[in-house]
Amino acid sequence: MTKSDQFAPEYTLRVSGRARNVRLVVAPGTGLTVVVPKGFDPAEVPAIVARRADWVLGHLERLRGLGLDAPRQAPPPAAIELRALGECLPVRYRSGPGKTVRVAGDVPGGVSVAGAIADRELVERGLRTWLKRKAAQALPAWLGEESARLGLPCGPVSVRLQRSRWGSCTAKGGISLNARLLFLPRELAGYVLVHELAHTVHLNHSQEYWRFLERLLPGAAALDRALRSARRYVPAWATE
Repeated sequence: MTKSDQFAPEYTLRVSGRARNVRLVVAPGTGLTVVVPKGFDPAEVPAIVARRADWVLGHLERLRGLGLDAPRQAPPPAAIELRALGECLPVRYRSGPGKTVRVAGDVPGGVSVAGAIADRELVERGLRTWLKRKAAQALPAWLGEESARLGLPCGPVSVRLQRSRWGSCTAKGGISLNARLLFLPRELAGYVLVHELAHTVHLNHSQEYWRFLERLLPGAAALDRALRSARRYVPAWATE
């Protein structure tokens, strides 16, 4: 087994107007930086890095041996997997002028990220904004279908990037859903919708509530336990 079979190098992407070819640079304090020429498709970078994994790991180990440990960062996503919707969308990056990033999800076959793509923070912020728009289109409609199927009332629906909760329900029946539900397997995301709809009848977690939920969705208790480790499905760029 080679080193690259055990380790997938993470990197920071930098676009250079002077670069003619792709360069891999390992340095103290920054880890691996991939320098690409202007106009180069960043979606090709993960494969390039994977081919040079042995070389990268060797240099990182050398830095650690010298006490110059280099932090590793996750690369920008080459694809976004929305398990709840059964979609895996490739992400296409295009460098452009200015200091902004534009993310569009209505392009054929994927997501387009254009602008200052070398700025990691701007890219991730743009992707999170796109995720919220995507969830605002999908989740309320799905919740409405479940409401009609179960014969349970559904008040106003909001979609947010909540830090801790997957969803919540108010005393007036308003339901708030976490946009990150789109990353969960469909069965788990669907469980959260039914869980919140059940709160329109029992606004608590009493034994009566859990019995009611189990009647609505047999196996709800097992799904609730599985939900406790569901954050592993959420990529790092979507957690801030």
